[in-house]
Amino acid sequence: MKKLLILTMAAVMALAVAGVVFAAPPDFQLTNVGSEGPVTYSHSFHLKQKVDGKQVTCKNCHMKLFHMKKGADKITMSDIKAGKFCGACHNGKIAFGVSAKTCNKCHKK
Repeated sequence: MKKLLILTMAAVMALAVAGVVFAAPPDFQLTNVGSEGPVTYSHSFHLKQKVDGKQVTCKNCHMKLFHMKKGADKITMSDIKAGKFCGACHNGKIAFGVSAKTCNKCHKK
């Protein structure tokens, strides 16, 4: 009985630690975006998405599209429209595309 209790406690603690380790980073704002208004990026929203039927993970974007350090990438709308950074998915095929009609999906004044 004592072994069962110890194993149960160990399993509960392992799951609690895993929940903390795999929690999505907090949302953050990109504010140096010109007159369009700031963009709030939600890791938790994006990590709930699928691409080609596979769950999105941190590796989909980090080190392929973005550096890990906030502010390390100088993101421009020209780059996004060229398929870089956000534009790798926001191309109208994987996720909504970038156009004058979709500005307010990301930019909030």
